[in-house]
Amino acid sequence: MTQQPIDDRSKVARTPIDDSQWNLIAESGWLVGQHFEIAGQVVLGREAGCDIVIPGTHLSRRHAQLDCRGANLAISDLGSANGTYVNEVRVKEAQLKQGDTVRFDVLTFRVQAPRWATNDNALNLNATIIRPSPNKIKPTTTASPTAARIRASNERSRTREKQDVEPSAPSTPALSLLGVVAAIVVLATIASIGYLISQL
Repeated sequence: MTQQPIDDRSKVARTPIDDSQWNLIAESGWLVGQHFEIAGQVVLGREAGCDIVIPGTHLSRRHAQLDCRGANLAISDLGSANGTYVNEVRVKEAQLKQGDTVRFDVLTFRVQAPRWATNDNALNLNATIIRPSPNKIKPTTTASPTAARIRASNERSRTREKQDVEPSAPSTPALSLLGVVAAIVVLATIASIGYLISQL
C-alpha cells in the first residue's frame, strides 16, 4: 500500500486518523498534520517503489523500514545518508512507543500507537497468560481472633462436660484387696497400741 504525501492542505482535515493502526504524524515542514498508517512492514523513502513516498532531497531513496510486530513497532535505518533519529538519538534499529519522535534529517514525525496498544490491558504477545483453574476452589476465610477464642472456649466446655458425664471406671480386684490389707494393718496397729497402754 503506497501512501503519497497529501499536497492539498484542505484534504488533511478530511482524513481522520485510524486509531486501530500505528501512525506517523508529521510535525515539521510542509508535511505538518499529515499522517501515515503503518501496517505490517513499510519502507519509507523518496523512491517511487516505497510504501511511503516523500519526495525531496532530505530522504534517501530507501531511507527507513517500519515493522509492526504485534503490539510493538520497530524502526530500522536502511543505510540512509542523513540518518534516522528516535527522540534525537541516531539509531540503526529501535523499538517505538506512543509519543516517540522520529526524525529523518529535517522531517520530524510523532508516533501514535493504536488504541489497543496504549491501553493498560494491551495484548502483549510475549506475556505469559495465567488462566484460572477449571476446578473451583473454595476460598479460605481467615477467622477473627475473637471467633478463635470463642471456638477454643467451646472446645474446653465440651471436654469438661464429657468428663463429668463419663462414669468412673470400675475398681479392679487388685485395688480392692490392697484396701482390705491396708485396713487390717491399721486395725492391728491400733489394737497393738491399745494393748501396750493397758499394760502400763
